[in-house]
Amino acid sequence: MVTGGLVLVEIDERLVLGRVTALRPQWWRVEVVEPPRGETVRIDRTQVRAVLSCRSEDGQGARRRLQEARDRLGDGLETAWSLGEPLGTGELAQLLQGSDTPEHRDDLLLVAGMDCTGFAVEHGLLRRRTPEEREAACRRAKDLAKLEAEFEPAVRAVRDLHSGRRADLEPLRQLGPRLEAWLTDETDEGIQYLLRQAWGRRHIQRSDAAQLLIQAELWDGHDDPSLFAAGLLRPPPLWQGEDGSVGQSLPVLDLPLVTIDNDCPHEVDDAVAVETIGDSAELRATVAIAHPTLWFAADSAVDREALNRGSTFYHPRHTVPMLPQTLALQLASLCPGRLRPALVFSATVDAQGRLRDIQVRELLVQVRQAWSYGEVDRWLALAEPPPEVANLAAVAQRLEARRIADGAYLLYKPECEVVAVRGQPVRLRDSSQSGTARRIITELMILAGEVAATFARDRGVQLPFRHQARPKDAPLPPGLYTSASEVFSVLRCLSPAQTALQPKAHAVMGVAAYAQVTSPLRRYTDLLGHRQLTAALRGQPGLAASELTDRVAQAEAAASLRRQWQRRAERYFKLVWLAGHRAAVAATVVRSLPSGCVAFIDELSLEVPLRRRGLACGEHLALRPTDVRPADDRAEFEVG
Repeated sequence: MVTGGLVLVEIDERLVLGRVTALRPQWWRVEVVEPPRGETVRIDRTQVRAVLSCRSEDGQGARRRLQEARDRLGDGLETAWSLGEPLGTGELAQLLQGSDTPEHRDDLLLVAGMDCTGFAVEHGLLRRRTPEEREAACRRAKDLAKLEAEFEPAVRAVRDLHSGRRADLEPLRQLGPRLEAWLTDETDEGIQYLLRQAWGRRHIQRSDAAQLLIQAELWDGHDDPSLFAAGLLRPPPLWQGEDGSVGQSLPVLDLPLVTIDNDCPHEVDDAVAVETIGDSAELRATVAIAHPTLWFAADSAVDREALNRGSTFYHPRHTVPMLPQTLALQLASLCPGRLRPALVFSATVDAQGRLRDIQVRELLVQVRQAWSYGEVDRWLALAEPPPEVANLAAVAQRLEARRIADGAYLLYKPECEVVAVRGQPVRLRDSSQSGTARRIITELMILAGEVAATFARDRGVQLPFRHQARPKDAPLPPGLYTSASEVFSVLRCLSPAQTALQPKAHAVMGVAAYAQVTSPLRRYTDLLGHRQLTAALRGQPGLAASELTDRVAQAEAAASLRRQWQRRAERYFKLVWLAGHRAAVAATVVRSLPSGCVAFIDELSLEVPLRRRGLACGEHLALRPTDVRPADDRAEFEVG
């Protein structure tokens, strides 16, 4: 084989006529001349079906050679196939042309490869196809022609991009959802065809689809194809069940419930209310939690899918709910002004923050108002806050004081939420839990978990109880801490929280028993707790201990995987923000290392290693970014 030689090459399950322009030990570069493609591709030797004896100086000469073969053979190959005899290549050349010279053999290979579905070209020879094989080849040819017609605008756009010409990207953008879906399952033959055409290769990788999405300006270079490959961005199935009439036979709770959340909440799990009890110092706290288990059974497809996910996936660029969106965002969500079924947890809180007269009920509730954290904080700053807001703050203060007295550590280091919309600068939103409004909700959610655990303990109901041992050798006494250095000093002494089916003390929270039940729309273990409590309220058996244990283990593993991806993505996008931020940022030393220390950047809620010795824990620094590489998880700073 020499450059200029003609070959028949298989690309995208069809033969094309090519002219060799470069030869390498592992690959050849071939100019595709028929059908007209106007491109040069790199192929490996396994794609070559026949090496012809002729050569050509250019593509036009190659096409002329093909036409000569067509003129000489006419319909001869079709006639030969109809004879039904398995003739060899030489015999066919003798039969149709009276000679089996290399030129006559080339004629057969060219016409069979480009025009006739009756013969297969294999290893430089012809093989007569059976009628069934020929029918299948005809179907493949029709399917390929259909793909070529469907994707021709997108293929043309890709070729224009690669050649530096002005490209119409709209055909590619229309295929964006299919390209992203291909990253998950790789079963879309049309996208396979497009990618092979785009990159001129037989073997396509996910990175090729990701690069095409970037070229189509649908991605901005910060998307992670492995998220799709792992199935983490696969949406939950569409809801096919009952409408909003579920639970309408429940009693209605007549309380002025409010939600307190971010400015744009996703699922709305909880609503709260606090009432004064006559002239006494006692307050009655009520927490209503969305009750999605009424819509689907424990062995249903929706439940199994939620179990496989473990939790809603929160990513700086994506939010993928655990439950079908119609349930999570509408039917089961505690939307203001709508009657919704809920599990309602109530307790009387005395002046010392102790709970009595606990209740767990299934009720219909209606949220009167939706407040944001910022609104509540502004009202609390007034000389005379609205009574309902003042009551919320009062009950939270009592609960905090009682928990601290019982050994709780309230650890609220600075936190931030990362928002990374495609094509826009990364934004940071302060989500620290130390603000008064957020602490109110934290205390009421802990109250609900404490009420649920106490109710279950007193009645012998098995729940996924959470427990955690008291920190060993803690450097600080129980209390409320918000500075990074103090929080990290305590965190280093904590053992991990664990789940068990029997209640144990959660010493870090300062409660005798605790269960997570306040996020059933986004956390599967909470949903399990709702099932067990609902069964107890109705006098029915809940899930058996073995099944409950298995489900908890599976759900926690799935949720842990999503948290790992979330933390990794958050760190990446925080570094992206830092890479574009040249001003100094405030940081605190939180840990010593043999080679330096770890500093915590409050604004980013980000730990970064520093190659600087002699810095004490708790020391405040000004860090100026000098070399930030998000893809390498690397950040270098000047220390001021």
